[in-house]
Amino acid sequence: MESFFDLYSLRARTAPAAIFFIPPLLLFLAWWPFEYNEHVFLVLTTVSILVLILFSQVVRSSGQRAQTNLYKNWGGKPSVLALRHNNPLIDSSIKQRYHHILANKIPDVVMPSKKSEAENTAFADTQYNVASEWLLSNTRDKSKYPLIFAENVNYGFRRNMYGLKKHAIILYQPILMLNIVFLFEKWITPTKNIGSLDILSGISCPLLLAAWVFIIKPSWVKETADDFARQLYKACDSI
Repeated sequence: MESFFDLYSLRARTAPAAIFFIPPLLLFLAWWPFEYNEHVFLVLTTVSILVLILFSQVVRSSGQRAQTNLYKNWGGKPSVLALRHNNPLIDSSIKQRYHHILANKIPDVVMPSKKSEAENTAFADTQYNVASEWLLSNTRDKSKYPLIFAENVNYGFRRNMYGLKKHAIILYQPILMLNIVFLFEKWITPTKNIGSLDILSGISCPLLLAAWVFIIKPSWVKETADDFARQLYKACDSI
């Protein structure tokens, strides 16, 4: 329960879970055949919180699985790729300084030269990974490194949203059809009793479905992964 309410979990895990459930929740509220009262709302609120607590763990697992596939498609972990000599994410002269600082700070870590990296990329990436993990573990203080934490949250949010993509597309299609059917049924009645919740339910589903299809892509996640890597290595100058 405590982890559910920490800042990272709320923004990176619970927020994607809440967004995911907007269409089914609005569909339920719009087309629920009985009148609402304070007791019904209390039950709905309690159930919603419990579902979010449980589903936030599903979101975490989905995001981690998606991350594994993303790393394969990107050619590696962004924070590791950023330290490669041939990667343009960080200016080469600044990167050389980061290499020097990390090599001096971390015992038994050897920062490869451009030549040795080209000859043995696997070994070079091992060294870069050790360096990035060391730096990450030493910059966890949110008050001292707020920008690193913020970029980590942004990345976690987008990664987890991407992890939910296929589930959202599968779930939203029948919801979209149900909304169309229900709206049509009300439209053809003499009173045309279409309420604001009905309209909101009918609009939210196609909009969120379009967002998951056209916006939430690997490139959208990679953007924040690169921002996090850049911000992480800036800490070399102050750690």
